[in-house]
Amino acid sequence: MNKKALIVLIVVIIIFTSFTEIKADAESELTTRLRENLIPLKTTEPRNGFEDLMPLKEILKDKKIIGMGEATHGTSEFFKMKHRMFEFLVEEMEYRVFGIEAEFGGAQIVNDYILSGKGSIQTCLDAMKFWTWNTQEVADMIEWMKEYNENKNNENKIRFYGFDMQSIDNSVNYVLDYLEKLGASNITQYRANLKDSSKVYYRPNKDSLKKFNLKIDKIHADLIRNKDNYINNSSVEEYDLILQHIAVISQWVDFQTNGAKSETRDYHMAENVKWILEYENRYYSNDKIMLWAHNGHIANSYFEIKKMGENLKNIYNEDYYSLGFDFYQGNFVSWPATFYGTRIGSSLANFHISSSPVGSYGDEMNKTGISINFLDFENAEKDKILLDFLSSKVHVNHIGATYFGKWHNVNSMNKIVVRDRFDGMIFVQSTTEAKRAKPHIDGLPDGNKFLIQYYIFVAIIAITVFTLLYKLYKKSAPSLTKKFSDKFYILGKYTEEKTDINIIEKLIIRINNYFNYISIFKYCVIVLFIMTILTMTSITVNSLDIFNRIYVDTGISAIIYLILFILIGTGEIFLLYILPLNIIKALSKEKAIYLKHILIVSIIMALINSQHYFSSGILLYSFNILINIIYGLIYGYTYGLLYYKGKKPLITITIISVIYNILIMLGVVLISKI
Repeated sequence: MNKKALIVLIVVIIIFTSFTEIKADAESELTTRLRENLIPLKTTEPRNGFEDLMPLKEILKDKKIIGMGEATHGTSEFFKMKHRMFEFLVEEMEYRVFGIEAEFGGAQIVNDYILSGKGSIQTCLDAMKFWTWNTQEVADMIEWMKEYNENKNNENKIRFYGFDMQSIDNSVNYVLDYLEKLGASNITQYRANLKDSSKVYYRPNKDSLKKFNLKIDKIHADLIRNKDNYINNSSVEEYDLILQHIAVISQWVDFQTNGAKSETRDYHMAENVKWILEYENRYYSNDKIMLWAHNGHIANSYFEIKKMGENLKNIYNEDYYSLGFDFYQGNFVSWPATFYGTRIGSSLANFHISSSPVGSYGDEMNKTGISINFLDFENAEKDKILLDFLSSKVHVNHIGATYFGKWHNVNSMNKIVVRDRFDGMIFVQSTTEAKRAKPHIDGLPDGNKFLIQYYIFVAIIAITVFTLLYKLYKKSAPSLTKKFSDKFYILGKYTEEKTDINIIEKLIIRINNYFNYISIFKYCVIVLFIMTILTMTSITVNSLDIFNRIYVDTGISAIIYLILFILIGTGEIFLLYILPLNIIKALSKEKAIYLKHILIVSIIMALINSQHYFSSGILLYSFNILINIIYGLIYGYTYGLLYYKGKKPLITITIISVIYNILIMLGVVLISKI
C-alpha cells in the first residue's frame, strides 16, 4: 500500500471513529439528562400512598383540567396509574370531578352508584357501553370512588361524568323519566314518539335523523316553556342536568348527520367537558376535573384533525394539562382487525409488543433504567439536549380499539413531536393486559397468532378465488390484446344507425364518439383529471381524518405506502372490475363489451368495495358507494375503449392507476398544508 492510500485510510478511520464517539456521547448524554429530569414513580398500583407523586403538586397546582391519556385501550398499568393519579388529585389537590370517554347518559348511572349505591358495579360497567372500560381496573376505581363518598368525613363528594355522545338511549330515558316524574302532560306522546329511537340509533339515515330531531326539539321546547314549574317540582340542578341530556342527544344527531366524523365527536366532547366544569362550579364549587381518554383525544394537537384536547387548549390555555402515556414493551387487549380497520373474529385478543423502535420515546425512556416515570415537558425544555429530543419526531405507541399488527403501530403516523402533542408523559417500561371484568371472557386468544392465521387463511382464499376466476376468464374471454375495431361501440354497433334513439342515448354516443376520436394520451389525461377531482372532493367533504392510518411522511415510508396503494389499487381494478367484466360479457354470450355490462359490474363491485375502506387503491369512506360506481364506470369504459383499439388495456390502466395514486398522495399533502 502506498503512502497516499495509507494516509487516506487513516484519515477515514479517524473521522469514522470520531463520528461514532460523538454519536455515542450524544446518546449517553440524552439518557443522562433524561434521568436527571424524570420524576421516578414507585408503582402504578392504586392505594399505595403519594410520596413519589408529591413533586407533581408544583407542576399541576394551577391546572383546572388534566387530560390523562393511554397509548392503548387495553393496558392494565395505564388504567391503574390513572386510578392512582385520581386518588392523588382528590386527596392532595382537592379534585372532585371525574370525566371519562363514555356516553353522558351511561355515566350518570355510574354517578348514581358512587353517590347512593344504586345498582351494581357490573351495571355501571355495562352502562358505559365501551368494552374498553369493562375491566377489573375500572371497576376497582369506581369502587374506590364509592368508598370515598361513603366516608362521612368527606363532605365534598366525587362526581362521575361521561363526555362522549356516541350513544343516547340512556339520555333519552333520563329525559322521559324526568318528565313523567313531574307529570308532564304530553309524556305519553313523547314516549310513543321516541319508542323507536333504538332503530334510529342502530340504522341512522338523514331522513330518520331529521324526524327524530324534530321530536327532540318538541321535548326541548316543553322543558323551556315549563321551566319554572319543573324547577319548582325538582331542583335547578336536576333541571339543568336534563337540559344537558337534551344537548347531548342533539350532539349525537349532529355527529351522525355529519357522517360520524371524529372532528365532530371531539368538538362535542370538548363542549361537554366545558359544560361539566361550569355545572360543577355553579352548584358544587368544584373548578377542577380529571379526564380519562385515549392519547389521541387528550392531545394538544393531532396532525390536521382538531381533537378534544386541542379544543380544550384553545379554551383554557395553560389551565389545561395533557398527560400522555407510553410504554416500551408488553401486552395489551384490542380487537383484531384487517388492514382496512374492519374487525375480525368474535372476540377481543391479547397482543404483545416485544420492544419499541430504536430512538422512540419508549426506547429512550427504557435506557434510563427508570421503569415508571413522569416527565414534565416545560421543565425538561430548559435543557437544550432535552429540548432537541422533545422537538424532534420520535415514535410513540398509539393503539386504539382495533389492532392489525406491527404496521398499525410502527408507521409514520406515530412519529410525532411529543412537546407539540402533550404537556407531559407517564412512561411504563413493561405492561400487562387489562383484566376483563366478566369472568366468562377471561383467557383471551393470542392476537398475534390469530392475525397470522387470519392472513394465511385470507391469502389461501384470495389465491383460490383468483385462480378460479382467471381460469374462467381465460376459457371464456378472447385475448386481452386482440384488436376488434378502431371504434368502441358503447351501446351496440348498430345503435348509431337508428333514428328513434332518445336524448340520453344520443348524449352517450356523442361522448363515446369524442373519446373514440381523440388520442389515447389525451383520453388518459382527462380520466386522471376526473378521478383526481372526484377523490380530492370526497376527501375534503369527508374530512382528512380518513387518512389517519396513512398520514403522509417524508422519506422511505412515504414511498412504501405509495407502492402499497398502487399494488392494492391495480390488483383490485383487475380482480374486481376487469375479470368480472369479461366473465359477465361471456355469460351474456355477447361478442362485445357494452355499457350494460360495465354498469352491472360497477354497481356490484362498488357495493362489495364499500364493505371495507380501500377503494381503487385510495383510502376512502366506505359509504361512498356512488363514487365507487363512478370509478367502476371509468375503469370499465377505459378497458373497453383500449381493448377495441388494441392498446394493451391492462398496462395502460396500471399506468393510470400509478399516476392517479401519486397525484392523490400529493394532493393530500397539499390539503394538509392549507
